[in-house]
Amino acid sequence: GKLTEAEDYYRRFIDIVPYHSQGFSNLGGVLINQGRFDEALPFCEKAVMLALDNVEAHNNRGIVYVHRGQ
Repeated sequence: GKLTEAEDYYRRFIDIVPYHSQGFSNLGGVLINQGRFDEALPFCEKAVMLALDNVEAHNNRGIVYVHRGQ
């Protein structure tokens, strides 16, 4: 479906542009929407690391932490 297509797109995107915080955040968000929280965490953390002011990345990481009971 659409989430699988989006995941493929963002994985290709971050391979090409590995320093783009929003690409990592978006991939994390797609994985979160699929319920794949453990898989999403490294992408959310990378997004925060690349841009500390990326509010969406912080939010996505927080969602993962909540679902993991952290």
